[in-house]
Amino acid sequence: EFEPVGHKSANHLSITQADDDANEADRISSLDDKYLWHVHGKRYDFRSFVHQHPAGPTMILMGQGRDCTELFESYHAMTDLPSKFLKAYEVRPDEPPLEEPSFHWQTTPFFDALKTRVRAHFVATGRSHKASTGMCLRILIGLLSLFVITFYWLCGHWWTIIALPCVYWITCSLLLHSGGHSAISNNWRVNYYLSYFGCFHSSLTTWIHQHNIGHHTQTNIDGKDPDLQHFQHLEPDKAPGYRLTQQQPWVPKYTNFLVAIFFQMNFTALGPALMCEPLYYSSDAYLGTVPFMYLSPSTRKRHWVGRGLVFAWMFILPFALHGFIKGLFFSFIPYNLLGCLYFAFSQVSHLSDTCFDRAPPCPDSTCGRPEWAAHQVVSACDYSTRSWLWGFLSIGLNNQIVHHLFPAVDPSHYPDLAPIVEATCADFGVKYTAHGSWAEAWARHLQWVRVLNEVDPSTIIPAAEPPRAMPVKRCPARPEPPGAAGLLVDHD
Repeated sequence: EFEPVGHKSANHLSITQADDDANEADRISSLDDKYLWHVHGKRYDFRSFVHQHPAGPTMILMGQGRDCTELFESYHAMTDLPSKFLKAYEVRPDEPPLEEPSFHWQTTPFFDALKTRVRAHFVATGRSHKASTGMCLRILIGLLSLFVITFYWLCGHWWTIIALPCVYWITCSLLLHSGGHSAISNNWRVNYYLSYFGCFHSSLTTWIHQHNIGHHTQTNIDGKDPDLQHFQHLEPDKAPGYRLTQQQPWVPKYTNFLVAIFFQMNFTALGPALMCEPLYYSSDAYLGTVPFMYLSPSTRKRHWVGRGLVFAWMFILPFALHGFIKGLFFSFIPYNLLGCLYFAFSQVSHLSDTCFDRAPPCPDSTCGRPEWAAHQVVSACDYSTRSWLWGFLSIGLNNQIVHHLFPAVDPSHYPDLAPIVEATCADFGVKYTAHGSWAEAWARHLQWVRVLNEVDPSTIIPAAEPPRAMPVKRCPARPEPPGAAGLLVDHD
């Protein structure tokens, strides 16, 4: 799917005993930052390691050319092994960081405690943190059901326009989500190829930029999290829209936010999958927030061939098989319903009044930055965390906090991990929000959207109310982990 920048010369440029030291020093000093990976302010040249990466080339190439500290830490949260090999790939150690970090990483007592407790859980249970046997059976049954429903959809049975998107959501959207996070298997090829079953939901290339690189690392940070930008549509004569944060500008058409919600939820799958693709790739950045750093011409060609096949399957084949009127129903109803399901289960997890409080700063931070893990907890909310049914229907999104902290852990383990995360939050004074039901979470989301969009904010006189203070529990200094600077999970 991806090729590293400079991949053709990677073997030639790798450091070996035969290299001339002076030439090698010159070569490293002249490397552009787009060739390198930036972790904790240091530069690493992993190009010779890309095809040896245990989780596959796609996962490591997410970080090339950008600050990938959050990706590195979260995807390796179950093992300290990767950090022990970093030094061998470090280059230009005396140069300043690529960019100013959003979070405090020098000491991470809260995240360290979470990792210790979650790892201990899997050791005690003797289970892998990848897909459980039950999850594997669910995937198999779901795929078999999907093939049967697709056959009847091709034959023109009306019930399939409802059944197809529902089964696709709980099976293929799950595979795109979990496979894209390398959470299903320790074999990277299993994750990679299973994720392609979600190609009608989104291109894997697009999904990784939007979800893994953008949303998971900079959650709810305006200008950095692309998921905050989807529905603005600031132009008065364009599609209905609304804003999701107080920092975003307000325009008069936002007063019709209920119409905008109905419109957007119907296109939440079709838009990213097909309609908005030219916009994303013509600007070389996903919604202007996540640059496409490593897409070669051949990768772009494969991407557009794939999008063309999806378009042909959904918007040419039904008309050819069933005629114009019936073809309209068989093309648009499945995509619209898939979009509604995606919208209903994704928006409630990060977009309500409880998700925009600032996480408490790390006690050892001199600049007031919070830990990344604390920020992830505060910027999300869960619901029905122990419910198997809601975990099934939401493809694990009901335990959003666990998912953001440990993206390489399969959703089948989230109900067991949620109490561990909640207890650790209580120990460290980090606000943990869990609603009693999806309906409650949805109501909070609608209330948040209403407050932001119903009235022009410039006409509102703020009430004289003191700011809320977050309780902060001072944490002990982190002990030095054995081996090397502490790091995290298995190779994804």
